[in-house]
Amino acid sequence: MQRETDGRSWPATTSYSADLYSGTAELYAAHRIPYPASLLDALIRRCRVPVSTLLDLACGTGEIAIPLSSHFPHVIAVDQEPSMVDVGRLKAAVTGAGNMTWVNGTAEALLLQDNAVSLIAIGNAFHRLDRAYVARKAMRWLKPGSVIAILNTDSVWRGTEPWQLAAVNVIAKWAKPTASTSASTPRLTHAEILAREGFQEITEEHYTSDHTWTLDGFIGYLHSTSLVSNAALGQRGDEFDVELRKTLLAFEPSGRLPETARFSCLSARRPCDGK
Repeated sequence: MQRETDGRSWPATTSYSADLYSGTAELYAAHRIPYPASLLDALIRRCRVPVSTLLDLACGTGEIAIPLSSHFPHVIAVDQEPSMVDVGRLKAAVTGAGNMTWVNGTAEALLLQDNAVSLIAIGNAFHRLDRAYVARKAMRWLKPGSVIAILNTDSVWRGTEPWQLAAVNVIAKWAKPTASTSASTPRLTHAEILAREGFQEITEEHYTSDHTWTLDGFIGYLHSTSLVSNAALGQRGDEFDVELRKTLLAFEPSGRLPETARFSCLSARRPCDGK
C-alpha cells in the first residue's frame, strides 16, 4: 500500500482544516451513536460479489470498519488524524478484530491496486473529501459489481426535540466555523457525483434508532465534533459546558435527553465488466 502524490485533484477544493478533529478521538469513540445493525446488515446484503477487502475511508475510530470486520477477510481503515487511528486500533484489539490494517493518511493520497476491494465505506465524511477524485479512484479500486456506500448520521442541527432546538441555539453562539463555501458555486449532490463517475444502481435508504443521552454523554459527543471540540473552544470550554448544562436541564431536569437518531446510506455499484 502506497500514498498517491501526483496531486491531480488534491488538495481538495474545500477549506476544511487538516486538523479538524485533532484531540477528539477518545470522545469520538465513546460518544458517537452506533450505526443501526439493520443498516450494516443491508449493506452486507448489497455486496453481491464474493467479499475480499473492506476499505473504510475517513474511518474515525472504526465505527463502520470494526462492526463489519467479521464479514471480510481483510479490512483497511484510513484516517488522516493520527489519534483516530491509534484509538481505533485499540478498539479493534479489544473486540478481537485482528484482520485490520490501520493507515494514517488521507483518502485522496491513498494508492491501492485496481480491482482489489469489495466494499468502500465512507461515514459522515464524504462532504469533506475531494468527492469527484475519490469517487474516480473508488471506481478503479472496486471489483466489478462491487459497492461504494456513503453513510451519514443526522446532526443535532436537524433535531426536532425541544431540548435539541435549545442546544442548537447554544452551540450556534459558541461554534467555530469549519469551512467556507461559495454561494455562487452550485454544489452537486453525492448521488450526482457518483453518477458522473460512472456508478450505477444508486440508491439511498434511511434508518432510525431510538437513543437517550445522559447530559455528560451529549456534551462529550459535542466535544467530539469539529464545531465545539475542546481544541476549537480553547479556554472557553468550561463556560460552554456550564451554559449548555443550564439550558438543557431547564428542558429535561432529569438530565436524560431522548431522541430518534436518523441515518442514511447512499450506495452505488461499479458496473460489471462489459455493462
